[in-house]
Amino acid sequence: MKSKLKKLTSDSFVYGLSNTLGKFIGVFLIPIYTRVFTPSDYGVIDLVQLSIAVMIILLTLGLDSAIFRFFYDTEDKVEQKTIVSTIILFAIISGATICLFGVLFAKQISLLMFNTSSYYLVIVVGLIQIPVSLVSGFIFRVLRLEFKAKWYAGVSVFGLIVIIVLTIYLVVFLKTGIIGVFIARIAGELIQASIGFIVSRSNYCFSINFNKLLELLKFGIPLVPAGLSQWSLVYINRYILLFFTNLDLVGIYAVGYKVSSIMMIITGAFQLAWSPFAFSILNDPNVKEIYARVFKYFLIVTISIAAFMTTYAREIILIVATPEYLESYSLIGILTVCIAAIGSYYILCIGSTIEKRTINITISLLIGTFFNVLLGFILIPYLGIIGCALAMLFGYLSACIIVYKYSQQCYYIPYDLKSTFILTISYTILYLLSLSFSEILNPIKIIASLLFYITIYFCILDNKEKETIFKTLNKIKIKI
Repeated sequence: MKSKLKKLTSDSFVYGLSNTLGKFIGVFLIPIYTRVFTPSDYGVIDLVQLSIAVMIILLTLGLDSAIFRFFYDTEDKVEQKTIVSTIILFAIISGATICLFGVLFAKQISLLMFNTSSYYLVIVVGLIQIPVSLVSGFIFRVLRLEFKAKWYAGVSVFGLIVIIVLTIYLVVFLKTGIIGVFIARIAGELIQASIGFIVSRSNYCFSINFNKLLELLKFGIPLVPAGLSQWSLVYINRYILLFFTNLDLVGIYAVGYKVSSIMMIITGAFQLAWSPFAFSILNDPNVKEIYARVFKYFLIVTISIAAFMTTYAREIILIVATPEYLESYSLIGILTVCIAAIGSYYILCIGSTIEKRTINITISLLIGTFFNVLLGFILIPYLGIIGCALAMLFGYLSACIIVYKYSQQCYYIPYDLKSTFILTISYTILYLLSLSFSEILNPIKIIASLLFYITIYFCILDNKEKETIFKTLNKIKIKI
């Protein structure tokens, strides 16, 4: 079991290198964006990016999951190449078609989204990004299939650097405005896709097997509503927020989410490593115990990070953004937990995925989306951006609970629910205290934070886990 967990940890760390740089640079750009763009401009950027993301989900048609499930069903290299090539070529054709069609109606789309056609050029550039992002995403999945974590990280980091450099050059020096943000991303993703393709070129045969495509789509299409629901759980409230308020508050909320996305350093890296790892150990006799341990450790790590960010939320916002965006500090404690819940969901739904009961995932996410939208309409008019964040949190928690119930029925995993309950209660108390005593370096919130970590050590970790921590610390001391 230890060797399996070490493999997951190793891959997560390598994937995390690219995510770490990406999230750090994203936060690093906030001081630039908040001085170049008004909250309203930031809101436009955010909503266009979200719209691009939902189109990619629709065009992916669940093939991002199908490629992992079917690739490992065969050891025939020719068939594996056929699976990969069929998906990539299908993505190119479908993405380009939608892009061309959307460009024809760019003004109408701008009018529908923002009540003005003045953003139609932003819409055009955003549409061009769709096929590029779609193909780039599949190429990166091929690298993951081959467990080329270092290549994945290297290509990803290089592309991110290109994106950041171009963004600064176009937005700050050439003053291209919002359009520059999207042009830079297109260029960076084209470079990523090109290098990734060269590295993984042995996996392609440049032909489409329509029978295999139908089989892949049969598995993947039922996941599309789940993908849309998952997107809705995170992002649809931004549109509801715009409906009840304005682009300024959407921009402030976006900054809060961007800062909270530092949590994705952990969750994003984990999710990339989780799928190939989880399926590759299916025949291990201790597989269920491994899954349970992974869930426990994942929660401890992510909630611990959330606790730190919650405690120092005001300080973080004042460092990375201007006072105009200070209101977003109240969101960090909620949004970091939301991001942790997203990662938890991937673990909890593994039973349904293994048993190929993907309808369970769809149902849970649809129910979660329903609560998210319902609570969004109820809470946002009264609580504003906090109501928006709370609706997202309760939506995702309901999805996690439901998928847990369904997955346990078809594939039981002995999760440590006691630890989960203790973490939940302890963190809730810490968040409320940090919000009530949010002044810079307030001693009450700092003491509450320390008590939270003490609770984890004495009430959640068992003796073997404590012993492992001491051994790890001793090794670090010896190396130092």
